[in-house]
Parts: sequence; structure tokens; C-alpha cells
Amino acid sequence: MGARALALPLRKGQTMEVDFTPGPATSIYWAASDPTGVWFEAEVSLKKKLTVESSGDFKTAQNLMNLLIAARSLNPEFLSVAGIYTVNNILDFNREWGWGSSSTLISNVAMWAEVDPFELNRMISMGSGYDIACARSEHALLYRLREHIPEMEETVFHPDFHEHIAFIYLGKKQSTSDEINRFNPDAAHLSSRIAEISRISEQMAVSATLEQFNNLVDRHESIIGKLLNHLPIKEQLFPDFEGSVKSLGAWGGDFIMASSVNDYLKTLRYFNEKGYNVAFSWNEIIS
Repeated sequence: MGARALALPLRKGQTMEVDFTPGPATSIYWAASDPTGVWFEAEVSLKKKLTVESSGDFKTAQNLMNLLIAARSLNPEFLSVAGIYTVNNILDFNREWGWGSSSTLISNVAMWAEVDPFELNRMISMGSGYDIACARSEHALLYRLREHIPEMEETVFHPDFHEHIAFIYLGKKQSTSDEINRFNPDAAHLSSRIAEISRISEQMAVSATLEQFNNLVDRHESIIGKLLNHLPIKEQLFPDFEGSVKSLGAWGGDFIMASSVNDYLKTLRYFNEKGYNVAFSWNEIIS
């Protein structure tokens, strides 16, 4: 059984637009863009089996093929009608930031193919489905896997101290699969650690004060650090920060959450002075 995690959907997301023109040809013209412009294009043939006809990024194209093939295996009628499909995927944010861009794509393809997004995710990813849950929710969640089955409980998390929380991009894109591989399943007392992480997540959701919240963040970072054989990010990079720092996404990369008795602007200055210039307040990104 997995630990419960507090999940917060973001205001920013990914839109997928699909146009279809019936006809004898059977192809998909696929494009993906973010605010910087189009970053990926591919043409996919649907004759007999899915194959990449052309693309400037073979690795991304192959990942796309794996996703579409998995979706078709769950629903053989998916992409079975002859014609031209034009697909545009539009991110509201810079793709380098992470923010569940892969999971929102899986969720969108699952909706298009009319299949279970969690089942599709299991077929192509080692992830827990946490981001899939966020992609389908407009509310904060407590999420976990129990015997490979996702469990979600809606909750409310908009603490009075939210203006003391900042989200900072570290500029270090981290691989989720690599971090999963670092996990040490033989760590001593794993079951008790899982139970403790679940309690911390549940307590975070009802934290009444910033001090209580920060204590929980510090405990969570310490436990995960031991399980992943990593020093917590605050110890690595920000030991003089007046508050708590929590890794988000793949542990040790992407974004961090910084919570401090100082206001957002003072926290922002601290990270700017250390060279981290992409940051957001709570109200800018949390739904």
C-alpha cells in the first residue's frame, strides 16, 4: 500500500484539440506547443499499425507512439476510422517546468480514446498516477495507491498562511523514472515510514499555523531523503533559508515549495539573489 499524498491541481494546464477529416488517407498530424512556440511535430501513419512517418524528435515521437498504441490496445476502436487527424497540444506554461505535462497528455489521450486514464498511465509509466488525479480534479486531494488501485479523497487546502508560500523553479529538469529507481524498497521499517508519511499528508491538509506546516514539511523531507538516499534540498542548497523547503515533482529537481515567516516578496528576493529567477506565489498557480 502506498502513502497518502496531498495533491494540489494547478491553474495552468494542457489543452488538446483534435480535428478530423474523413477520407481514404489515414494519418495523424501531431503538434505540441507552449508559450515559446511549437516544440514538437510529427506525422503518424495509421496503416495497419502506428508508425512515425516523419519527426524532428525521434525519442518524443516514439514516446507518443507508445502512448497511442497503449490507448488503442485498451480500445481497439480508437483511431479505427480512416481519415486525417490533426492534433494540437497546447501547454499554458513552459514545458521545461514539468508541472505534470506528460500526465496531462496521458489524461487527454485517455479522454479522446474513451479509456481509463489510470490504466493507460500504468501501461506506459512507472508513476503512481498522482498527476493523473490532479489532471482530472478541480479540488485538492489526498491520493494514494492501494494494491495498484488509485484512491482519491477531496479535501480543502487553502491555508491562512498561503501568502507565505512560494514556488521556485530550480532549472533542473528531473526524470521521474530515475527518481523512482532510486527508491529503496528494502529500507528498514518501510511500512512504518509509509504510515508516517500518510499521517504527515493528512496533518498538512488541516495545518492551522505556518509553524505546524513547516514542521511537517521538514519531517516529510527527512523521511523521503532517507528512502531515496538524498540529502533534503534545503540542506543541499538553501541551509540559511528562514523557513522550510520541500521538493516537488521528481525529488530534487523541477520546482520547490518554500514556506517562511517572511512574506512572499522577501522570500522571492532570497532566491533571486541565489540565481533562481522563476518563481510564483500561491495565488498565481494554485487552483
